[in-house]
Amino acid sequence: STPGGPLMRNCMRPPIRSRGWKSIVRGFTSGAARRENSGKRLRREFHFGTIATMRWRDVGKLDCTIARTLSVIGDRWTLLVLRDAFLGTRRFDAFQASLGITRHRLADRLRKLVQHGVLRRERYQESPPRYEYRLTEKGHDLYGVIVTIAGWGDKHMTGKNGPPLERVHRGCGHVTTLRLTCEHCGDAVTARDMTARPAKRYADTARRHAAAR
Repeated sequence: STPGGPLMRNCMRPPIRSRGWKSIVRGFTSGAARRENSGKRLRREFHFGTIATMRWRDVGKLDCTIARTLSVIGDRWTLLVLRDAFLGTRRFDAFQASLGITRHRLADRLRKLVQHGVLRRERYQESPPRYEYRLTEKGHDLYGVIVTIAGWGDKHMTGKNGPPLERVHRGCGHVTTLRLTCEHCGDAVTARDMTARPAKRYADTARRHAAAR
């Protein structure tokens, strides 16, 4: 079963073109499932609204923090830009040398990260003006995301030589991996230890939706 239950399975769509809570959700339904449910209302225990046709450019409008985060960092090159930023890369030419992508594509990804406050531009040369890109506090908050992706890759995607990098805790000098813990009791947690439930505003909406059925 999907960790987090129906909330995580149905973390989706606000009504950009509202068709009401009883609309059929088609965007995430396979052709076979649509045929099977033809003529039926698609029942869901909980969801955040619907959009008739979903486009990637609209993902940031969804009432789901995962979707909104992906609208900023979900691009394949953006995550690699962030990887390099956490490894200390700051200047445009250094990013390009590491990634091997076109200047136009790199400029677009850097511009978007600056626009969303993940990176900030700092001038390091006056004439001609040149800038480097530094992580903001908002950007530093993505460290756990990058390290978690790296940890999954170190476990499941390494070659015969093992992971290419080790992460060392500056405080104690030991090679370490990060783990998720509960902020209240301190226990380590995995998906099997967690559940998700609607926040109060969404729970109230779900109850109204259920009552209207």
